[in-house]
Amino acid sequence: AEQQYTDVLNVTGCASLGRLQCLLAYNATWLLPTAIYYLPQRKRPYGCEYAPTVDGIELAQLPWKLRDAGQFNTRVPVLLGYNKDEGTIGVDDSSTPEDHIYEKVRNMTAGDFVRLLTGVQFNIHPDELPAILDIYSVSSTSGGPDYSSWYWVATHFNGDYSFSCPTRRTARALNRFSRSNVYMYYFAHVPRGKPFSWAGVKGRNNTAGASHASEIAFVFLDETSDTHALVGDDERLLSRTMAGYWINFARASDPNPPTLPGDETRTSLTIKWEPFKASRESSVRFDLPGLSAMVGRNNGQCDVVDKLGVVDPPQATALPTMEGRTHDMDAGGSATSSEALLMV
Repeated sequence: AEQQYTDVLNVTGCASLGRLQCLLAYNATWLLPTAIYYLPQRKRPYGCEYAPTVDGIELAQLPWKLRDAGQFNTRVPVLLGYNKDEGTIGVDDSSTPEDHIYEKVRNMTAGDFVRLLTGVQFNIHPDELPAILDIYSVSSTSGGPDYSSWYWVATHFNGDYSFSCPTRRTARALNRFSRSNVYMYYFAHVPRGKPFSWAGVKGRNNTAGASHASEIAFVFLDETSDTHALVGDDERLLSRTMAGYWINFARASDPNPPTLPGDETRTSLTIKWEPFKASRESSVRFDLPGLSAMVGRNNGQCDVVDKLGVVDPPQATALPTMEGRTHDMDAGGSATSSEALLMV
């Protein structure tokens, strides 16, 4: 936090212009993008960028450390989950040197995957590779049809490290400390609508999959969106089923429909959703043509990923020029804005 504060002072020019008083006078509409996008890219294990606190509450520790210590509201039921292809998010980001490898799609090789693992994206030590490649491989049975090419192997590793396995860690911690039930889902259906622009490889069909956020249109019965609307009666049925679970959870802290005649949240796809327990790590798979109950989803992958611990990207040595604003101090000590080019 102290390092981020120093970085914010430096990038805004406030380090030599009143420090805190300068920041307090800084226009928030300029401060937020300045601080988020143009701070030095330092190693921040599981950390995030500077962002304002808007609710007046400061956490004394990183959220995942509070989670693992049981220092959270244990009386709140939780429904959480992840999507099958979370790892397709941002694979076409030109700011990462290795991302051009993903552009090969089905022509990616095992060597390409290793370069992703040991390069800027993951910075994994070579000693860790055998355990990873034993699970993440086109010849591995752990991923089944999901690992049909090295592109999908790589994106699944990316998704497991960034989303799937942190979700499992959170579900386990919640179950360990909470007085309320935890419910987990796995969204596996690949939507028929146009994928998000930031998922998959641009201009290449069938590279996004069931990407990050693709379940949202189904939860909220989105039939009007220009790009992500539901397509077909079966997708609309899946959507009504998912919405029913979410409605019931909001009503009664339990996604399962009540046993009442004429309940509108139950559909022909509805199945029993068991809570996630240490003795039985249950989840529901949302897919077509039907839903299914699962136990221990991704446990083999996450047992390997969790042993990796924090993967620190190498610290960036250069950042782009930013067209933004800096402050001058007037005679009364107040900050006045002026146009400038900020160099970091």
